[in-house]
Amino acid sequence: MANSLSINSDRVFNADRSLIAGFVDNRLIKRDLEIEESMATQTLRRSLQVAGIAISGLGKVPFIPINLKLKSLQDFRVVLAAGNTLGFWALGSWSALNIIDEIYGPLTPEEKRLFSDRVNCLSKTASVASSVILSVTSQAVIAYLAYTYNNNNILMPIAIMASDTSFPFYSTLLSARKVFQKQSFSEFEKKLNQMKLEMMNLIEGNRKIFVEMQKEEKIDYLDAFEKIKDKEAKKDRLEEYLPLVFKECSISKQSKVQKFGRTFFGVNGGHFTLNHLALLGIVAYTGGNLITSSSMGGSIAAALTILSTMYLEGTSMVKTSQRFFDGIYDFITSRKNPTLSEQLSPKLTFSLKAIGLLISVLAWGPSVEVAHDYIDQFAFRTYMQIASSLAVTLLISTAILDIIDQVVEKKITISGSKEDRTILEINKKMKRLARVIKKSPLIEFAKFIKVIPQDLLANIQKRCKIASSELDGYISEQDQNFEEGLPLLV
Repeated sequence: MANSLSINSDRVFNADRSLIAGFVDNRLIKRDLEIEESMATQTLRRSLQVAGIAISGLGKVPFIPINLKLKSLQDFRVVLAAGNTLGFWALGSWSALNIIDEIYGPLTPEEKRLFSDRVNCLSKTASVASSVILSVTSQAVIAYLAYTYNNNNILMPIAIMASDTSFPFYSTLLSARKVFQKQSFSEFEKKLNQMKLEMMNLIEGNRKIFVEMQKEEKIDYLDAFEKIKDKEAKKDRLEEYLPLVFKECSISKQSKVQKFGRTFFGVNGGHFTLNHLALLGIVAYTGGNLITSSSMGGSIAAALTILSTMYLEGTSMVKTSQRFFDGIYDFITSRKNPTLSEQLSPKLTFSLKAIGLLISVLAWGPSVEVAHDYIDQFAFRTYMQIASSLAVTLLISTAILDIIDQVVEKKITISGSKEDRTILEINKKMKRLARVIKKSPLIEFAKFIKVIPQDLLANIQKRCKIASSELDGYISEQDQNFEEGLPLLV
């Protein structure tokens, strides 16, 4: 049985047949991830980024009057208005930048070849189209809300439609891609997909180990990496590099307290998501009912609003809740588990995160006022005000913390030491490899498996029950389909 399951026992597969192996050698080993873009493409992308940030900021202006309606808070209303404007500006900008990166992000020549198959392109087009329709339609009710809160000023809903669609668009885009990528896989293809997930987890595990290394250990890692780059043969470079990212790793096991805490905080993150979605649904139902003069119209508006934000709100709030628990647990137990940004630029990262979290906890003004205006029952209204405010804090924290990490990394890339830049580059390359494996067609993933040394895949191979004969047969069949012009599975 061991021989029948062996993937690379023959070691005859040519690494040149694997596009992923070519990407690993050319971009992760020999070169960096910087991509040469034409001046026109670079100008377009940067113009879209600037426009996305600017429009996201302008779109938050209509919500300032909602904060100022909290008269019982007196002058603190101004603080809430500032926190809400800055917080949701960050959320809108984060969404817009991610959308631009998803659609117009620069790719290496190897990535362009990997992601250019017909099925993948159709899936991408359908995802974008459906996201535009759903996000724009769902935001019509929010635009109406801005219209009513700003003395029927028609410029306010226009601003909302122009700027506030980025978050629901990004959320819908992510969920739509998952839907369109669902296919009628054979049993073997299901096992290949499972192996994809296992190998991505392996990369992430080794990346975390690298991040948690002491400075001296990181330097040793860099020295080993430089020696790999100096190898003349591609085969030798791959055989020495692949164990760095695919070796079995043992992240320190979580204690019972950690497991319980992460589960508890994660469940509460999901609970806050449901409450926030419920509040949005109530508002959307009211607006839809007024616009269409029917309960059916209100129900449709509520459903569209919830569907357009549900995916990203749910995943973000759960992860951020667990991230907060990890920080609390590490502080109480005196464990030091800093992020790479905190290691390489601790003072700047701490200062920015302190400001960012302060903004997050001051962004709840509209949630309280909207719940007050649209929910009559006092007890339920109070509950929704508290739960929705916490949900907004978590949601905005997700965006702000991510933006801060990117800002610090950019600062290190520009002005950091050569050693720090190299550490950051290796971290980025591991993330990029996981992304490439995730997005690659199954046939290219299957070919890449044949390149990886057998001993690295032994345990995953057994868990996924992938036989060498099945793998070879699958590659031959898909190559034949390609020659005949049939679509390949993604």
